[in-house]
Amino acid sequence: NLIGTMQVKLADQEVALLVMGYLEDKGWLSAMTAMEEESGFQMEDFGKELNFLRKLILRGEWKNAEDFIKPLQSSVKEDYARVLFAVRKQQFLELLDDVESRPELPELVKVLKALEELCSRSEFKELCFFLTLSDIREHGDYRSWTVSRGRYETFQSMLK
Repeated sequence: NLIGTMQVKLADQEVALLVMGYLEDKGWLSAMTAMEEESGFQMEDFGKELNFLRKLILRGEWKNAEDFIKPLQSSVKEDYARVLFAVRKQQFLELLDDVESRPELPELVKVLKALEELCSRSEFKELCFFLTLSDIREHGDYRSWTVSRGRYETFQSMLK
């Protein structure tokens, strides 16, 4: 037999990171984050505080995420507004996406009003446009949007 067998020994962490990298590349972000939770390994280490914020965002713990970033308000106002907008925008999109318990229009308008002071006029118009759609995926930029992808991208936008 000319073809021999080769054994490769990989540590659990290496295997987990390889699989998570594959899941991320495929866009299967809920599977990737579930694997992170289960394995205790993370694709990237952002430091203790950002790792904690990332976990809050990926779990959709919006109130806790807002409380966590509150100290930025006094030190880095522009970053605070940008991060708060990202969190609240994702929360708004999830409210719209939840067909079974979607709030009534007055409640959605109230949520929108809280976003208005944090964003540009064009961003606000885009958010208002979502109210006219039966599914946010009808918007070209959100065709492949999912809750998991949105949460992942929300955190990634904070790193910029």
